[in-house]
Amino acid sequence: MQNNLDIALRYLFVDLAIKNLELDLQHVMNGPFKIKEPYIEFIERMIFKAINERRESKKLMCQRKIQVQFLHRQGDYSTYKFILDGKEQEMTFMNQVIKKNVESIMKELIEDN
Repeated sequence: MQNNLDIALRYLFVDLAIKNLELDLQHVMNGPFKIKEPYIEFIERMIFKAINERRESKKLMCQRKIQVQFLHRQGDYSTYKFILDGKEQEMTFMNQVIKKNVESIMKELIEDN
């Protein structure tokens, strides 16, 4: 069984991956591609799978009373508040670390497609 912090972190990075994919989808739709449809369908399938995972994570988080909140970004760092087992915990991540985790999730989604 996963621990609460792992669930919260996975939720956070999947959520950020969805936002990134939605932005990428807009770039493809508005970009100079001659044939857009295959790219659009591919990205939409990735978004669909990620949203389903986020939905399942959110359900599990509600059952375990886990919350994740963005607090602030300062330079190269972003800070999030995690509420786990009734205890608040702030974690600061280097944006590059967030990017690597989101990239890893996107690679998983590509492999699943």
